[in-house]
Amino acid sequence: MNYPWRSNPRIALVVVGLGTALACGLESRAADKPGSPSEQFLALTQEYQTAQAEFSKLYREAKTDADREKLRSEKMPDAKKFAPRIWELAEKNAKDSAALEALVWLTTNAYQTEEAAKALGSLARGHAASEKVAAVCGMAPYISPSAAGEFLRAVMEKNPKREIQARACQSLYVYSLMAEPSQADKYLNLLGKNFAKL
Repeated sequence: MNYPWRSNPRIALVVVGLGTALACGLESRAADKPGSPSEQFLALTQEYQTAQAEFSKLYREAKTDADREKLRSEKMPDAKKFAPRIWELAEKNAKDSAALEALVWLTTNAYQTEEAAKALGSLARGHAASEKVAAVCGMAPYISPSAAGEFLRAVMEKNPKREIQARACQSLYVYSLMAEPSQADKYLNLLGKNFAKL
């Protein structure tokens, strides 16, 4: 087949230029396209971990207490700043396994945030039977009194692992001392009756 542009250098340059531009555009769009929810979660947590590592290095190298105090106030990574993005990821991908990872991260790393309280509610409604909630049980009473009760009772009821049920019961006792003092004896008795061997 005869291609006229092959015999005309000017047309050839235009064709090659258009092809290069198209290839660059496709490459750019591929680079801009977000990865899977798991990849996005990994990228966010790695960003936080990198900031922590950089802070630790600077802190070790600091010469005086004044330098260290300045680093703490100016450079220490704050999980609270990552909480909105990680919550958004969990909310948009509720049916993906990355959502569970994100919810657990929020409740164990950014527990003093509004997002952590919302994460507790999501864990109670959709993931109470997961083994991964074991890490959350101890923190729950300190995240949100209103959400902690719902979460811990859901774990007690739905989680098949007795060890995790025991953790939830122990935290329900702590929670009740702070939020429902009249229920404290109930959970203390449950601990002794159902989980003493654990």
